[in-house]
Amino acid sequence: MEASEAKPVSWIFDAPCKNDRLKKASAETAPKNAENFFIRQEEFGVLYYSKSKTPVFEESYFVDAHNPGSQFILSAPIIAILEITGRCQLNCIHCYRPPEKKGKSLDLETIKRLIHELHSMGVVGVQFIGGEPFMHPDLPEMLREAKKLGMKTEVITNGFGITTSKIDECSDLIDGLYVSLDGKREIHNRIRQNPKSFDFAVDTLKRFSDKGVYTKVIMTLNKLNYNDIEEVYSVSLHVGARGVLLKRMLPIGNGKNIDNLCLRKGVMEDLEPRMRKIVDIRTALDTTGRCVDRFGAYTLFGCPGGRTQIVVDCDGNVFKCLYMKNPTDVLGNIFVSPFKDIWAKNNETLIRCNNCAFSDRCGGLCLL
Repeated sequence: MEASEAKPVSWIFDAPCKNDRLKKASAETAPKNAENFFIRQEEFGVLYYSKSKTPVFEESYFVDAHNPGSQFILSAPIIAILEITGRCQLNCIHCYRPPEKKGKSLDLETIKRLIHELHSMGVVGVQFIGGEPFMHPDLPEMLREAKKLGMKTEVITNGFGITTSKIDECSDLIDGLYVSLDGKREIHNRIRQNPKSFDFAVDTLKRFSDKGVYTKVIMTLNKLNYNDIEEVYSVSLHVGARGVLLKRMLPIGNGKNIDNLCLRKGVMEDLEPRMRKIVDIRTALDTTGRCVDRFGAYTLFGCPGGRTQIVVDCDGNVFKCLYMKNPTDVLGNIFVSPFKDIWAKNNETLIRCNNCAFSDRCGGLCLL
């Protein structure tokens, strides 16, 4: 079967190779035409990843699992999430970032050095976040550096106040753009605490979509907006977005002050039929792990944190996950240690967690 004919299996790597889903998928889908794929040798087998111009998380993974009994531990993440700045024009009530971190940024040379180190390890893509990444004056150069190395690029933005010239400069450098849209106009503006934020977000979606950029909406669900799912989906498709990614609000950062707005497990279960009816999502309700017991987590093949992805914040600290950013969660700092050493430390936590009943779903040491 040629690579172009391979049947997609999304999120295949978020489970150990001993998992039956992975063994079955590998036999059915491992591509034979390697020219169209990134290839990386792992202990459990060979990792294949499509080189087509689409976002990292919109693709399918393939594996030739010649050692399917081995634990699923990657020699490098598939994607690195780089928090290039804490600066932001908005003050969203549910922002995961603590207020004291909102003025910092990583400089261009640091990001370039990190991108090259990630590329040398075999990382497939980088995702630029903030704060608001478009507020970093060097974002275009960062994107350009990653593309020069053949890496995939993603940007998560609030869509606020992005100029036409910036859109023109960045459109050809972005494989996937995700814009936050948290309900109908009134609700979105209330959550973002700015009366113009909804119109800016929708306009940004349309202008990037018109440029041919792959765009999607990210909607953070809470008690204020969960009845707006259908409207957000309709608006997204109208302006050319490919769909809506649904996340849950968590009581971290600013969200600690409004814990009462978080949706609990029962509400998420009630929402699932509506979500599956209108949104092309790959997530399903899981019933394991403390995060599920407490918040009603939405996962399918498990959490990517510390398995397929890693986070670098604007202080240079490295974390498994955007939502695990306490001082005790720091794996290392890129100004102190090479990233490959920090990733090795991360993998040690996966090994320690190997006997846990949730090890095929959790990234290890998750406290959510």
